[in-house]
Formats: sequence, C-alpha cells, structure tokens
Amino acid sequence: MNLYKFIFLFAIIAVNISCSSNNKAEKSAINISERQDTLNYSNPIVPGAYSTAKYIPLLKNKNVALVVNHSSELNGTHLLDTLLNLEVKVLKIFAPEHGFRGKADAGEVITDGIDSKTGIRVVS
Repeated sequence: MNLYKFIFLFAIIAVNISCSSNNKAEKSAINISERQDTLNYSNPIVPGAYSTAKYIPLLKNKNVALVVNHSSELNGTHLLDTLLNLEVKVLKIFAPEHGFRGKADAGEVITDGIDSKTGIRVVS
C-alpha cells in the first residue's frame, strides 16, 4: 500500500514540476521577443579572422593548425597566407570539402597531401 502512495505522490510532484517549467518557458519566449526590438545592430558582424590585432599576439611563438577551406579569406587573401605573412608558425591544415584551395569538385574524394604553395601538410 505504501508503494502506491509513493507512486501517486511522485506523479503529483512530477506533474507540478512539469507545469511550472512550462510557464517559465513561455515567459522566456516573451522576454526574448521583447528584447529583439531593443538590440543594437549599429555595429556590423565581423568574422574573427578580421580581428588580427587581437589574436596575432596570442599565436606568436605557438604551433598552429588551421581548420579552413577555400572560403577562409581575409580581403581576398587566404587566411593561411595572411598568417604566414604575419610570421605565425602554421604546422598543419585540416580541410573539409572541395579541398583546401577550392580546386576539387563537389563529391570528389579529397586525400591528404602537401599544399604546393606553402609546403604545409593538409589533412582532409
């Protein structure tokens, strides 16, 4: 008999908790929609790669690996080339689809290799 009382009490508590958390979710949704009108969009969204002055000092004298593809560019120059020009020690490149420099067609099998321009190992 005590087991049934325990299960009944547990069920009531579980229903009570689930109902109260639903109210919090509704209130949260209302608050988010209200805040969207007050957000300041005057500053443009800029990729982190364009903040070189902030992160280059952190990369100096470090071994660096990049996860990049052909669209990883800064003002028309590939991120790898930019970092190498800034004397960052890039040791390895991890490249997904279309290859590192974007010369592979969609669906083409990309194998590991060496970047012909820099001599850095590329892992696909």
